[in-house]
Amino acid sequence: MQGASARWREPASVVQVERTGTIAGAPGKHPDILVVDPEVWPVAIEASFDTRDADRDAVARLGLETAAKGMLIETAFAVHIPAKYRRIARRQIEEELKSGAEVLRYALHQRAGAGGAEVRRWPREGYVEASVQDLVELLPLVALSRETIETTAEYVAQQVQWAAERLQDVVSPERQAQIAASVHQRSALRGLTTTMVLWLNALLAQHQLSERTDRFASLRSCCDPEGRPMPWDFLAAWRQILDENWRSIFEPAMDVMGKASDASLRETSAAIGCLLAAVQRIQAKRLGTCLSVGAELFPKLSDDRKEAAAFYTQPAAAEFLATLTMRKDSLPPSVSWG
Repeated sequence: MQGASARWREPASVVQVERTGTIAGAPGKHPDILVVDPEVWPVAIEASFDTRDADRDAVARLGLETAAKGMLIETAFAVHIPAKYRRIARRQIEEELKSGAEVLRYALHQRAGAGGAEVRRWPREGYVEASVQDLVELLPLVALSRETIETTAEYVAQQVQWAAERLQDVVSPERQAQIAASVHQRSALRGLTTTMVLWLNALLAQHQLSERTDRFASLRSCCDPEGRPMPWDFLAAWRQILDENWRSIFEPAMDVMGKASDASLRETSAAIGCLLAAVQRIQAKRLGTCLSVGAELFPKLSDDRKEAAAFYTQPAAAEFLATLTMRKDSLPPSVSWG
């Protein structure tokens, strides 16, 4: 696992193996493996030659708190080790796992229902056969339950709606129409709501980039000493990022930022404040790399999507459909398949 993810190659920090003291108030109850990626909610992994032991131990880890941050474990994997590995040398096992062979057999256990009172198992029976890389790629996507993600998305959608309404009260109908046209929406409120989603996406990207390098301004540095957002500082920060890359995120966000700020600098600042609260909630749940702004928020913000036949298609599904529709090697050299 350490070799399968660039962020996990420091053994002591992320993939903690048989380490005592990792669970709050229960020094003897430590998972076989505890993944504490700073960008992902913690996940426990229990491995055993006995399928019943693996499942039982994985379920027992659910609801425990990590000692370091006091974070509830919502997901645990039960890994069943085939009996043949009792008789194989460690080096051979490592080579087989690193080769990408689908030799792991695992099941996912997750807290579900109100207050996590229930336990969901996937698959319901048996085990998934997969490679280590498959497990590593799945882990961030399931670290939190669907219910927790939905609750977070509801909060974020409400902040987006409030931000849009703050601007709707002060921006003239003519300027609202300009903003709606800029984001290809027909109604003024939907145009403002779409604008807020663009800003939210830009703020999330700015936060993630500033965490990785000091070349880009942090969200905090774009606020005054009292914590009030300064729209022109955010605009300058986005322009700096745009000079390097990420045009699809920041270019549309910047286009409407100027129009909104010209109409009301104070309410634009208040709207950004609502969005920063949403960013803080997303980061608190460590969903920054897993929450799809479009997929999670679009259904909650578009009340008329059925009448408009507007349904969000996730990028992976769109790419899959495009691959079925046209072969990459059938396009002329001058045309980019992407």
